[in-house]
Amino acid sequence: MRILVLVVLASALVGAATASVYSLCPSVGSIPATATNPLIGLALGGSLAGVVLLLWRWFSPHLARDGAEIRVVNGLLVGLAGAVLGGVVCLAVHIAFPEAKPGVWVLQGSILLVSTGLGIRAGASLRAPLLRLQTYAGRVTETPRQAHCPQNKILDTSVIIDGRLADLLQTGCIEGDVVVPEFVLSELQSIAGSSNSLRRRKGRRGLETLRQLMEDESVSLRVTTQDYPDIHEVDRKLIHLAKEQRAALLTTDYNLNRVAQVEGVRTLNINELASAVKLRSLPGEEFDLQVIDRGEDINQGVGYLDDGTMVVVENGRRHIGRTIRTTVKSTLQTEAGRMLFVEPAGEKETMGTMKSNYRRAFYGVVCAGVGTLLLAAAGCTLLGGGESVELTYWEPALSPDGTTLVYESPVDDQLELYTQDVATGTTRRLTENDGDDFSAIWSPDGTAIVFASGRDDNYDIYVLLIDDLTMTRVTTDEASDINPFWGNDGRIYFNSDRTDTWELYSVNPDGTDLARITGTASGS
Repeated sequence: MRILVLVVLASALVGAATASVYSLCPSVGSIPATATNPLIGLALGGSLAGVVLLLWRWFSPHLARDGAEIRVVNGLLVGLAGAVLGGVVCLAVHIAFPEAKPGVWVLQGSILLVSTGLGIRAGASLRAPLLRLQTYAGRVTETPRQAHCPQNKILDTSVIIDGRLADLLQTGCIEGDVVVPEFVLSELQSIAGSSNSLRRRKGRRGLETLRQLMEDESVSLRVTTQDYPDIHEVDRKLIHLAKEQRAALLTTDYNLNRVAQVEGVRTLNINELASAVKLRSLPGEEFDLQVIDRGEDINQGVGYLDDGTMVVVENGRRHIGRTIRTTVKSTLQTEAGRMLFVEPAGEKETMGTMKSNYRRAFYGVVCAGVGTLLLAAAGCTLLGGGESVELTYWEPALSPDGTTLVYESPVDDQLELYTQDVATGTTRRLTENDGDDFSAIWSPDGTAIVFASGRDDNYDIYVLLIDDLTMTRVTTDEASDINPFWGNDGRIYFNSDRTDTWELYSVNPDGTDLARITGTASGS
């Protein structure tokens, strides 16, 4: 504010000095010209500076908006038209008042300034270009000097979160400065503080990647504070910043990549680079994978390779939180990246129809007084003869007295819990909600079951009394709590990633006295 006042005062003094030196104003009545010149010059100079500053304060925010070039051109064109119109009005005033008087001059100057300013403001508010000039932002021919200048690279949030960025920059293949906007840092910080454990891990990995790059002297990394308050979408801000700095965008975001290319901004997509150089996984190859989340289809699990490749695990939902050996079934290559479809090694059959004479997966034989019950490790109905059986009973668990079986079964793309009387075959539905209920285990006395559920868009542990179906939510943490087991000591043991690694915890059935049992660097 002080600077603005000083500019107005300086302009007023310049106006007073100019009017006095050149005697621009005559005497008015009994007031001599030596007095009117500095006074009128002072007023005109200060007024002119004030008008210019007001116009600039109004016009400058428009320069930060998307499409600023169009607004500037429109403002200049309409402002020129306003100046012409103001000149016509000034000519009419001169004809009406032929005698040159200071009041007439002030009136004419005011008319000219106001008409020009209003024209600029009206033109800058127009979004559509008044002149249909064809611009080819992405096809500008560089001069020889520009062609040899390394182009700066602007990072977006997706590429910072990606685990391959640090290794890529350390190879020296990316020339120019690496620029991180502050608004991207803000978005990354919000992701690191997310209630979702997966997003939280990704955000923290991104912050750790930036820390490594800042400590690496071979990487030229700098943070820019330039922001565009009138633009709310981070992607639009990135495109505008790249245009302004004539830089390239480094990203893994497919949509941002395509939009930036349409607007003439050069993009470098790590996924496209990785697809060009990575080894191809062939069907039948095996590797270890940690299943961290459920997939879209029933009984699917999801994991990720070190390079960020998404892996869909068929029959993998029951392995969430575990590291298993998987076999590649097929791959899907898209412009957004590569996806692998795998299955647990050694499990060739799906959860559909299985021939009962393949009984190599059975883990127990129980005598129930009415025959022999074969229980499949994957879950199955009572088997007899050599007929095909629909597998709708998954992860079965037999009660301590051997009379009742609890299992999970898909209903409307959700897993629900059921019990079945071993002797009579009578079934009973235990749960009905919008999330998956799975991994049910009996209590030592057979009066309750403990299970994991995703009914609140987060995996937690629940206890259900069999007699009256009274349910108790045991854990309420934002992390994923899965794989419950009822110990002989009456406590419930389960896996949780609440420390960003899978560890083993125990808790009382009423949710009290939570204790962490393991604390390894890589998780349990």
